[in-house]
This record gives sequence, structure tokens and C-alpha cells, in this order.
Amino acid sequence: MAFFAFLIVAAGFLLYAPGFVTGRSAAVQNTVQPAAAVNPDDSAASGARSQSMNNLKSELGIDADKLLVEESAVIPPAAEKLMHGSQREASTIEKIRVAAPGFYAGVLDSVRYLFSEHGSDIIALAIIILVGAIVSKCTGFYNLSYLLCRLGWFFSRFSLALFSAASILFYFVSGKNLWRDAGGASFLIPLAMLAASSAAFKIMDSNYPVWNRLFGSFVLPIISGIIVNAASVSRIVG
Repeated sequence: MAFFAFLIVAAGFLLYAPGFVTGRSAAVQNTVQPAAAVNPDDSAASGARSQSMNNLKSELGIDADKLLVEESAVIPPAAEKLMHGSQREASTIEKIRVAAPGFYAGVLDSVRYLFSEHGSDIIALAIIILVGAIVSKCTGFYNLSYLLCRLGWFFSRFSLALFSAASILFYFVSGKNLWRDAGGASFLIPLAMLAASSAAFKIMDSNYPVWNRLFGSFVLPIISGIIVNAASVSRIVG
């Protein structure tokens, strides 16, 4: 009985299985839709849009075939002016550094010539100022003596101040020590004139503030000497 039932199931499977598979395949084929056909009107519209875009790019000067657009960096005018100004300043500083040694040598020769050739004349003038102050005190005639004192005072103070400022400038520009290279005469001769003029003022006027004026005259040379010597020591140590 069981064997008979098995034969019936096997026969049914052999008869109906091919049809079942074929119907299944047809159903699957019916579910797959064919690709949509391209509409000629859509293709024409797309081509028109592409042509319009190419025309617009050509009018703007843009290469339609170039994928990457190169843009040059634009420097703002203020930044460009600042950059050129910095370059000019650097060029000016470099020119000063190049010309400084020759200028320094010329100044040094002039100072040495002045105090070596006319140092004795300056000392003689200082003595004349002192003698004139004594004569003016005795005679009561002060006009000429005051004029000589003022000239001597101005010459000595101006020389010390100018020399002090030049010494600082030359040291920081070219590393030269003007006080040392010019010699002691560059300081002692103006000092002698300053002392003689101050003493002459004191002779003619006992209330004249000699020490205050002398201290004020030595402020700049002292500062100059401290700056130059300290910078020289720091450069040697460094």
C-alpha cells in the first residue's frame, strides 16, 4: 500500500514539476520590465542646454574643455605697499652698513687732524679766556670776556655732545668705538676748554652755578661711555 502511494506521488511529480518550473520562469520574466526608451525630445533639449552652456563659457572667456580653473593670487594694495616699503628699508639699512666703514674712517681722520693740529691753539684759547676773565674783573669791562667765555662754553659742550652721539651711532652701525680710536685728546681738549670757560664765569660772577653746568655737560658723555663699553663687553662675552 505504501509502495503504491509512493508510485502515485512520483508519477505526479514527474508530470507536473516541469510545468511548475516553466510557469515560475515565465512569471519572473514578466516581472522584469524592459529599459525605457530614450525620448528624442529629451535628448534634443539636453543637447540644447549643453550648447547654451558652452556658448556662455566662451563669452565669459572660460575654456569649456579645461577641468581645473587656475586663479592667480591677488595681493591687496596695502600689503603690496607694505612689502615694498620693507624691502626699501632693508635696502637702505644695507647701504648704510656698507658705507659706514668709509664714513667712519673719514670722521676719525678729521677728528684726529683737528685735535692734533689745532689742539695747542684750543688750549691757548682756554688760557686767554681765563686771563681775560681776570683782567675784566680788575677793570670792570666784561663784554669781551663774556663773549669769549660763551664761545668757549659752546665749543666745548657742543663738541662733547656731538662726539658722544656719534660714538653711540658708529658703535651700533659698524661696531667701532670712536672714543677709543680717536684717542684721549678728543675728550681732554674739550674738557680743558669747558673747565676754563666755567672758571672764567666764576671769576666774573661769584654766584655762577659752575658745578651744575659742569654736571649737565658731562651727562651725555658719561651715558655714551657706559653704553659703548657695556655693549663692547657684552659682545666680547657673547
